[in-house]
Amino acid sequence: MAVGAVDVPNGSVEFRQQDGQYFFRASNADLKSALESIESQTDLRIHYSVLPVAIISATCVADSIQQLLHCLLDGKVDMAVRETQGRNSTSALEVWLLGSAITGVDTSCTSGEPHHPASGPSASAYSKEGDEPSDEQKLEFRKQMAVSGTPDQRTQAFSYLASNADSEDRDVRQIFEAAIAEDNVEVKSQALAALIRWEGEQQASAQLQQALHDPEVSVRLMALQHIDESTALIRQMLRDEDETVRQFAAMKLQNR
Repeated sequence: MAVGAVDVPNGSVEFRQQDGQYFFRASNADLKSALESIESQTDLRIHYSVLPVAIISATCVADSIQQLLHCLLDGKVDMAVRETQGRNSTSALEVWLLGSAITGVDTSCTSGEPHHPASGPSASAYSKEGDEPSDEQKLEFRKQMAVSGTPDQRTQAFSYLASNADSEDRDVRQIFEAAIAEDNVEVKSQALAALIRWEGEQQASAQLQQALHDPEVSVRLMALQHIDESTALIRQMLRDEDETVRQFAAMKLQNR
């Protein structure tokens, strides 16, 4: 069993591992301290380029480190995980954090399933009360949210469109392309991921290659995460100016 409690400015962090489960509790703690407390007591190495300045309050119980991080980060940060050799020849994990949409987290979850408060529009927002909206109504509503919602609502709408929109829907492609061209890092990163999921890596190659040259590291990481077919593009990122990007590219090449 590993147990540790750390006092941080104006807050506290507690982490323990017992009987195959991981327990984490943070109260008004900064995100960096929370991640460091987990790293210091496990064979876990966390990579990130830019970590948002976030004060978190969270309680998480999970069966794995990946589930624990998903809970801690409120499901808002994409992760890439690789198993490596840890201390004493034991199995270890390296984790790359590929997103940065956290401004503050207050959550509670068990076994890796975070509890999220109800948010966003309900069915009554786009249909008559008591009526089940049609698939077309749902799709049109998500298109509107993808353009005019909050960043969080927009990224949720991107995901919905990627899973449910027809591959020939020109409106959806225009929505994704416009979002990819925006300055908001999370919006354009998630729009890129949705576009690739929607029509495939080859069809989105122009946007993908553009993202690989984006000045924001998190966007380049997101693009790199979604390259499965082009070894040449992955090799290209071995020369990236950012160490995290280079490490992630090397990991992808090793796993091919």
